Amino acid sequence: MINFCQFGAGRIGAIHAGNFVDPDRAAAERLAARYGAKIGSQAEALADAAVDAVVIASSTDTHADLIEAAARAGKAVFCEKPLDLDRRRAEACVAVARECGVPMMVAFNRRFDPHFAKLEREIRAGRIGRAELVTIKSYDPAPPSIAFVRRSGGLFRDMVIHDLDMACWLLAEEPVEIFARGSVLVDPAIGEAGDFDTAVASLRMPSGALCQIAGTRRAVYGYDQRIEVLGERGPWGRYPQHDPPQQPQRLKCGNGVKGRRNSAGPTAKHSLVTLSIFSIRSTLSANAGAASIASRGFRCPSVPTRCLKCGNRGQPTDLGYSCSD
Repeated sequence: MINFCQFGAGRIGAIHAGNFVDPDRAAAERLAARYGAKIGSQAEALADAAVDAVVIASSTDTHADLIEAAARAGKAVFCEKPLDLDRRRAEACVAVARECGVPMMVAFNRRFDPHFAKLEREIRAGRIGRAELVTIKSYDPAPPSIAFVRRSGGLFRDMVIHDLDMACWLLAEEPVEIFARGSVLVDPAIGEAGDFDTAVASLRMPSGALCQIAGTRRAVYGYDQRIEVLGERGPWGRYPQHDPPQQPQRLKCGNGVKGRRNSAGPTAKHSLVTLSIFSIRSTLSANAGAASIASRGFRCPSVPTRCLKCGNRGQPTDLGYSCSD
């Protein structure tokens, strides 16, 4: 058995469950009572030899410090995105994890959805030939609290970062140019907090492939994630399963490959979070090496930041080949 402790008992922390540690003791007590977990201070949790790994689900501004503290205590780390709003600070905490030799993972849970994972494998196998166009829809069922909006880093760095990761992961390359626009259509308070609630982004990759992302904080019918990749041999679409299961509509593609479309239920993202937790359990059980499952989210927080700046200015941003510049 692998024992986890958790930092954070807020919006995403309410989904993760285990042993809970949180700066907001009242929130931690409520969540711990629900799941039968125990509460302790940061120092107590990290000094506990029975704790193998930490789940960091607290506010963004606490992530980097907690990662470093956990790594120095010899704990494996599963951290919500983004690592930090500053690229250099994010890189610094990754370096500490490597130096300490602990496994480390960012919570890009969509990589572990069975449909999206199969889509990635089919692209690698050449089923659609050269990928030319990627279309991603990312709709949350309801906006978060304004308190969360103020501390999250904003729509691009908190939510659309998942879609940027998917685009780079599926195409196996990183954008050289981004154009993004945002609007406030759902809640004026989100705009007053300095953020968008609705956005689009267009990416151009080194190969010339294009990606279009559309995201919103509110889809009244539930959580909805869709991806279609068009290649020289035809398209391949993948739409994740959810609870409760629904009968999918079959979509026949030009090359005979079939995808599935489901109208997403509100608990879909919860199941994907569970899948990503299982992945770090597997990594720990296999005794994987230092920072072995650290992903693009650790290396490239500058991409969603560029989207944010572009969304404010309304002008395309040339990234150069590497988003780490």
